[in-house]
Amino acid sequence: MTKVLGWLENALLQLAVVAMIVITVIICYGIAARSFHWPGLPDDILIVRQLMVATIAAALGYASAERAHIAIDIFYNALPAGVRKACNLLAWCIGLVAFVPLTVWAWDEFASSFARGDYMYGKLKLQEWPGEAMFFVGLLVMMLRLVALVVHDARHPGPVDGPLARAEK
Repeated sequence: MTKVLGWLENALLQLAVVAMIVITVIICYGIAARSFHWPGLPDDILIVRQLMVATIAAALGYASAERAHIAIDIFYNALPAGVRKACNLLAWCIGLVAFVPLTVWAWDEFASSFARGDYMYGKLKLQEWPGEAMFFVGLLVMMLRLVALVVHDARHPGPVDGPLARAEK
């Protein structure tokens, strides 16, 4: 299960990188188009908005797997290993309390938008559901990673692992 989740997180991270590159190209072209009086891209703002959702949501699970979310390391690193582990378990559980309903909501939004066939305003009449699907998938992978982290940290005694702990060794 963890290998499949890791593979999925890496694939979503690559998707996030590609989305960020496309965002950069669209924005740079928009600037050049205004500067040189070229034709602009229709609905570029809507496309960038949808790609930004993909960029952020797709990377959530990977960041959690690496235990790379924003933390107050000055105080955290001064705590004993057992207290740090308890803090991590508490954080993962609080994250689950937040992400389970958010993931259910994201599924509901995606399913209803897909069923209704909602379109965004603009010239291209882009559908809403692809961005909502990406948001749902990102939240679902994040929620699954949080479950995996809770199970792992609860079962394995010893120091907290992750990039910071690996760097300390």
